[in-house]
Amino acid sequence: MKTNLLFLCLMLCLGLHAQESSSDIEIPIRVGYFADNGVHPGLKLGTSMLLKEVVKVRTYRSSASPNGKASKTLYRQYLGDAQVGFYHHPNNHNGFFVGLGVTRKLSSSKTYFSRAWSFEVNYLRRAYNIETFEIDGNGELKSVDGAGNNSLMFVLSPTLARVFGKRNGNEGVEIYVKPSLQVLKYNHAFFPNAAIEGGFVLNLFNKKVAK
Repeated sequence: MKTNLLFLCLMLCLGLHAQESSSDIEIPIRVGYFADNGVHPGLKLGTSMLLKEVVKVRTYRSSASPNGKASKTLYRQYLGDAQVGFYHHPNNHNGFFVGLGVTRKLSSSKTYFSRAWSFEVNYLRRAYNIETFEIDGNGELKSVDGAGNNSLMFVLSPTLARVFGKRNGNEGVEIYVKPSLQVLKYNHAFFPNAAIEGGFVLNLFNKKVAK
């Protein structure tokens, strides 16, 4: 039930993204190396949809300006995120997850760097990659295929990113690093965990289309 609900939410997010893209074509694709506990390798893919943007212009003193003043534009964006990924824990399990999230991102016209905070809710399936047994009705051990467990994964993450190739409003390629603090829920218990993610964000299209 949890899987179906998150899958439907993911499809809804992508559907809204597609509607928005019909007028403003901008499809950010995140591709990142994902390491559970910092050592178990994996891959994470995602996309985002702009929910709200606040733009402010600030004036400050500048000796380089003829009138002694200069300005910069500050951007505060609120994004809806969708992500899917996996990781491999040798001699234990393979983890597969899918989910949704929200991000608050801050950037400026005077720097190539940005910072953000994200919160995600993911559905995690841990499939054991070792031989697993259970005791049957006769009290004998028998092998179990496809053994594993399911959980919800709550994730809080700061992000530091830098844009490369920014020219004339083109966002170029964004390189980011994203450490994560996770809380996993199994049955009625909660367990802390951590991960690290690093990769790039590429806008497949970054072009305004007249309506």
